[in-house]
Parts: sequence; C-alpha cells; structure tokens
Amino acid sequence: MNLKDNETKSRGFKNDLTHRLLELIKNQRVYVAIDAANLYYAALKAKMHLNFEQIYNWFNKNTKYVELGFYTAYNAEDQKQIEFLERLEEYGYKIIKKPIKIFQNHKVKGNIDIEITVDILRRESEFDVFVLMSGDGDFSYLIKALTKTTIVLGVGGFTSYDLHQMADNYFFLDRVSAVWRSRKNVTELSKTQEKYIIFIDQIDYPDKPEEKKLLTLQPARLTTARTKINTKNPKVKLKVSKQNTSKTKQ
Repeated sequence: MNLKDNETKSRGFKNDLTHRLLELIKNQRVYVAIDAANLYYAALKAKMHLNFEQIYNWFNKNTKYVELGFYTAYNAEDQKQIEFLERLEEYGYKIIKKPIKIFQNHKVKGNIDIEITVDILRRESEFDVFVLMSGDGDFSYLIKALTKTTIVLGVGGFTSYDLHQMADNYFFLDRVSAVWRSRKNVTELSKTQEKYIIFIDQIDYPDKPEEKKLLTLQPARLTTARTKINTKNPKVKLKVSKQNTSKTKQ
C-alpha cells in the first residue's frame, strides 16, 4: 500500500462516526423505527444499497433492542412484495404495514407516519433511546415531544434540516456504513429486496414523470436489473435497468 492509499484510508477512518454512534447506544434499550418508503427512496437516489439483514444484525449485536420496526405501505396485489416483507419478519423485524390507496388520477397514498408516531408515544417507557431511520421532517414534532434520547439516521441531502436539528444526535448513513453495509456475500434476502419497490407517499416524492413511472403500481412494470458489456472496455460490466415490457390488462 502506497502513501496515497494510506492517506485515503486514514481519512476514511476519521470521517467514520460509527464509534460515536456506538457510544450512544451500546447496551441501551433501543427502539428502531425504519420509515421504509422515505429511506428507500433516499438511498435509491444516493445509489446506496441498504442491507436490511446487516441493519438488523448490527442493532441486535450492539444494543438491547426493544423493537426493530419496519414501517411500510404495500401493494396487496404484489405477491413478491408480500413475500419480501414476510422474509423480513422471519428474520426478526416487526413489520407494520398497510395497503396503499390508489386514486383515479393514479396517485398513490401510503403514508405510515401516524403508525410510527403512535407506536413510539405508546411505548416510550420501554426504551432509553429512539432511533429513527428517515429524513422526513414531519417527524420533527414527534422528536420534540419525546423525553428519551433521540437519534436520526438519514441519507445526506435527503434529510430534513428541522429533523436533524431537533434530534439529540443525527448521523448520515455514509458516515456509519457499518450499520447498513455488510462485507459478507449478499444473501438471497438482500438480493430479493432490490427487485421490488417499496411504495412511497407521492406527497413527498418529486413531481417528475420519469420518477413517477418508477412508482407505478403494476408489478409488470417493476424495474429489474440486467448486465451489459461496456463496448469501450469489454472487461467492465455496467448494471443498467430495463422495464418489463409485458402489458397489464386494463
């Protein structure tokens, strides 16, 4: 390893704040609430692959967790998505879900904020630290109301300023990558999660046609991944997306 590599590695350690997060939650009673839609969208835009097995394992190892709640809206007609949520539940997550609502203008509603808020307020006496994995500023009022230690984990550039200012501590996920990025081989559960989109309340979603297309309700249009060869450099493989061209029955 040359001097430049050493400097880069050293810089990486300095920027990593996992040790600071550990100091705050080690062996504490922790309630983790994952706002799945908000977190998934932010990670997608930031090109971060969140390994939900790693997230569970990390909190299970380092805390006396009370609950790891995975809050999400879902498409009741999408069996693959239901299977994915079932596998998360089998792994150890508590799945809190509700069906999405589809309006005549094709907008999707699947806001799960109330469920998170009610659960946290109802169970506040059971935990010492509340960890919210979301960037949604609507949770600022909840954070303000809590008497316990609050920590926000969000994606940089997609986390509300009011939210992380209200929390006792906040960390951007790229600074605590040990929480969500596994160095081990990706398992079948993690492979499955990338194939299916967690539906998002479009009030919080940018009003762009190409991104609305990504949120389409029809399983036939879900984005899948394929690999193609870079013609300029045949040794380099690029991961690109394609649309399933099968038509949905009207």
